[in-house]
This record gives sequence, C-alpha cells and structure tokens, in this order.
Amino acid sequence: MGEDFSSVRNASAFLISRIKHHKKPTDSSHGGRFGEHRPQSFDERSGAKNDVIEAFLRRHDIDEGGREALRQLDAERQLAVLAHAHEIGQGGRNPSQHLVSLVGLAWSGKLRPPQAPGTQADPHEEFLDRNEVDKQARSAFFELPAGLRQKVVEEGDIKNCRNPSAVLLSRISRT
Repeated sequence: MGEDFSSVRNASAFLISRIKHHKKPTDSSHGGRFGEHRPQSFDERSGAKNDVIEAFLRRHDIDEGGREALRQLDAERQLAVLAHAHEIGQGGRNPSQHLVSLVGLAWSGKLRPPQAPGTQADPHEEFLDRNEVDKQARSAFFELPAGLRQKVVEEGDIKNCRNPSAVLLSRISRT
C-alpha cells in the first residue's frame, strides 16, 4: 500500500476507505486507559503492515514517544487522530507534542472520528463536543427530553466560559 495520501482531495475520506478495507466488521477491540492495554491497530488485525500510520508518523517526523502513543490507540481513535493530521505542527507547535495531545483527547473521548459521508451528526453531540463538556454534564444533558435539550442548545455556546460543564449543568437545572 505505500502510497502517499497527502495529495488526495479529501484525506479523511481516503483514510476512512482504507480503514474500512482493512478492518474486520466483527472486531470490537476497545482500548482502556493509556498504557493499560495495547489494542491492535487496524492493519495488525488484518495481518498487513500499518502503512497509513507509519507514513503519517514519518511524514510528520514524530518522535518515539508520539509513535508509541498513536500505536496504542484502537482503530477508531487512530482514525480520529489522523482526521486532524492537517493540524499537526501548525502555528510552530512541536509535531510530536501536538500528536500526543491529540492522542490524549482521543483517549478521553473528546476527539471523535469524522462522520461517514452521507450521514448527519447529532446536533446535540456536536454542541457538547464543541463546548468540551465533561461526562457528568453530558449525561445530565441527555437525561433531558429532546425539546428541553434544544432550548439549552439555543442559549448559545459556552466554550469561552471558565467551566463549560458547570454552565451547562446550571442551564439544565433552570429548565
């Protein structure tokens, strides 16, 4: 597979198609906390060399710590990180440190893989992701009926608040 995908028009779509090609539909490997367990990457499960991941790591000159952090992710989380490949090293950031921070976001569930073409994301999920709320606030939000959730969303973004999760919980308690 050793092709260079940096010149394709939609790198995310290209990666999704490559992953779907290599991923077994019955496999449901999920990673635990960072360092606890090393799930197989999508190409290891299929027996092929993980050329996409390795090409990504070489292209961005990622150090060994960053390489290992990415390799420890399960396939879905690797995809989420690769979907942000265009951001690696932007603004003078160290590419390896940036990758490790993206891996951390992927482990925490705050970095999600891109939506498959033709599907629509849940606007409530987008609101929660965009505003970086914690699991407790997310759970409380989804306990609301759909109409009340929409009212909370219509009040606007809370990302610039000191504690977006607390603001969301406050909005929920007012409904």
